[in-house]
Amino acid sequence: MKDISDIISDLHQDMMRGDLPPWRAEAALLEKGFESPNHFYPAAQARKAYIEEVSGEKFSHLKVMERPYLQPWHCPKDNIIYNLEAQETDLSCTVCRSPLEPYHGPLAGYAPLVASYVAGLEDYISYCGQITVKGDVEKDFINLTAMGPGMSAIGLARGCFLVNRYGGAEVQVEPLAGTARCMGYIFAEQKELQKAQ
Repeated sequence: MKDISDIISDLHQDMMRGDLPPWRAEAALLEKGFESPNHFYPAAQARKAYIEEVSGEKFSHLKVMERPYLQPWHCPKDNIIYNLEAQETDLSCTVCRSPLEPYHGPLAGYAPLVASYVAGLEDYISYCGQITVKGDVEKDFINLTAMGPGMSAIGLARGCFLVNRYGGAEVQVEPLAGTARCMGYIFAEQKELQKAQ
């Protein structure tokens, strides 16, 4: 088996050549014999490197976790099912404080909800293609969607302003920034942002 850094590099190069769509990195590793859930980390690292190279922007705030996926747990007393980040250490029920047990019921068959994301402590970022803007601002933008950890689609469907209500994320937005259908564009300077509005 190759060293993990070689595997990440191979995936990254496949993405850059157009041989591998970024969202298929996990599937490609499974096809090569990787066991789940060990395939999430190298896929997330390769996708992060790809997005950084294509966009020219570095994710200085992102730290890719070694286990960027959710695991199902269950409280035997209250019958509550929790989907917790794999590195979570507090494995007690938030209602009764009983120790949680691994959940193996019918809902446990769903794949973790981070299969197409770069996972970070602050957010999950998914590559959604790119767009060229012409006019006062001539620029290629990388389309990314982001959500807070453990939020699943709720972070996207309900809006970023709700992420903090459920915990985990710090959202800082420029006063003039705007989003359209959960898309946001990053400008290096305030005057560029004003031109694009």
